[in-house]
Amino acid sequence: MIAYDQHLHTHCSHDSRESLDAICRAARARGLSGVAITDHADLFGVDPAETRERIARSVLEADEAQDRYPDLSVARGVEIGDYFSDPDGGRAILSLSDYDLVIGSVHCLSFGKLNDAYSRCDFGESWSDGEIDGLFAHYLSLVSTMTEKNDFDVLAHLTCPLRYLVGKYRRRVDLVRHRDAIAAILSAVIRSGRSLEVNTSGLSDTAPGGMMMPDEPILSLYRDLGGKRITFGSDAHAAGRVGAGFEEARKRLSALGFTRYAVYRKRQPIDYPL
Repeated sequence: MIAYDQHLHTHCSHDSRESLDAICRAARARGLSGVAITDHADLFGVDPAETRERIARSVLEADEAQDRYPDLSVARGVEIGDYFSDPDGGRAILSLSDYDLVIGSVHCLSFGKLNDAYSRCDFGESWSDGEIDGLFAHYLSLVSTMTEKNDFDVLAHLTCPLRYLVGKYRRRVDLVRHRDAIAAILSAVIRSGRSLEVNTSGLSDTAPGGMMMPDEPILSLYRDLGGKRITFGSDAHAAGRVGAGFEEARKRLSALGFTRYAVYRKRQPIDYPL
């Protein structure tokens, strides 16, 4: 089994109300060996002081939870979103703690009619197919910038806008058109020694199907480019989703030829058999 969930959110994230105790109890109930608490430190259009306060609290609560749950590894983590928009803010977040894991992600875009988190945008008929394609290309360009210039360990949920563009609004995105840009990002991840996250938030424990981020075609490309290092994260914002979709993801990754996954401690990867 996949024993470590390395992308989790608590009430120290702006979009979660869950307690860390509930997260830890759920992880133990699922038989997990460890969790990484990676609360949001988004840097696009936010109050930097409030963000730093939340993350400092998240780190403190992770340390306290480790004392309360000695049979569960509780890692200090953070998800830095849109690092490129405020590099100084990103460095300030990194200075708050001796983290085990730093996740890098892109949540917000300034493109056309959108100057906000893409999760909050209505991609209905007011967006043309060309605008949708351009927005996704812009997202990839920001991921590339972050991967080349910013300090993090794991690239989170690559292709995340598809969760809304395709999954919610049924807009078509031809990933073949973006293959070169995606391949360049994956090559940068490999070259830097980072890991690629397999995000299972689109998978269900009970129903077959669903989308991983990234999905099989991109993971196959990552493999073909020489990529081997992956992590698994449920991206749970509620205790009921801790470790969700992990068995389905394990089967899919095994079928693609992946044999190991990484768990981070003191920002160093430790390989475990898949």
